[in-house]
Amino acid sequence: MSTIKDVARQAGVSVSTASRALNNNPRISDATRQRVRQAAAKLGYRLNYAAKNLTSGKSNIVGLVFPVTEEGAFANPFHLDLMRGVAAKLAPHHYEMAVAIGQTTDELLNHVKSLVENANVTKLLVFYSLKKDPVIDYLRKHNLDFVIIGQPGQAGDRFVDSDNRLAGYRGTELLMKQKVVSRPLFVSSAQRWPYEEQRFAGYRQRMEELSLPAQEVAIDSVQEVDAQKFDSLIASDDVNYLHFVTTHPQFSSLPALCFNNSRLLGMIMPGVMKVDLVPRSIGSAAVDLLFEPAINHRLVDFKIIG
Repeated sequence: MSTIKDVARQAGVSVSTASRALNNNPRISDATRQRVRQAAAKLGYRLNYAAKNLTSGKSNIVGLVFPVTEEGAFANPFHLDLMRGVAAKLAPHHYEMAVAIGQTTDELLNHVKSLVENANVTKLLVFYSLKKDPVIDYLRKHNLDFVIIGQPGQAGDRFVDSDNRLAGYRGTELLMKQKVVSRPLFVSSAQRWPYEEQRFAGYRQRMEELSLPAQEVAIDSVQEVDAQKFDSLIASDDVNYLHFVTTHPQFSSLPALCFNNSRLLGMIMPGVMKVDLVPRSIGSAAVDLLFEPAINHRLVDFKIIG
């Protein structure tokens, strides 16, 4: 097995220079760094990241913080696609992922604290946004390096997002035009996440422009919904759409549009129009921000699929 001494000998530099070059020390010229990397690749040498982490007091782990999810709730494929984008972008940085989940806010906060205090995790991606959240407050208080996916609840937080209001507006506009409908019902979750509020705001804006009523219903609401009053559906995401038409089958035959474009749900409901929020690109952009502290936020374009 090759050692750092072998790499240094192959590259014609000192051991300390080889070590600095492999750790991207800015004092080492690009030409030397390239020569050392080529020598390391030729010899099959890889840095011992575990030893490096012990020395630095930090880990090469990025914590992924999921929103609070009750046991038995639908798993959202959007998060899996986010993880795929994150994993692909973390690989060149030699970082791994660790997941923090919880059925209550307290449980989730304890998981995050464990990652930070026991595993020395200092970089985290938060897969949700809330205006007031103990988990995000903890990350701020301890000056941790984190990026929120969604609109932040406080100025100064770094974030990646789509323009959800515009997506709601354009999705409504295209559904009504392509399917020749005029009375879409907006379906959201009981939690009314900020991204759902923004998508509903875009839907409402388009309805008001047409002097038409805007109406919203939560998927688990006990409110009676008269299907005859509506000729189409707009769901805040594909999981909510599937849940709603399963419990309200009288709506299942209506033209519909939903946000997200997961492959599995696309197979179940191929005729539904979708707003693809390209979660892999969002996950990739979030990692970029995590390793580029000078950048504060990034918006990722969405695509509407008829």
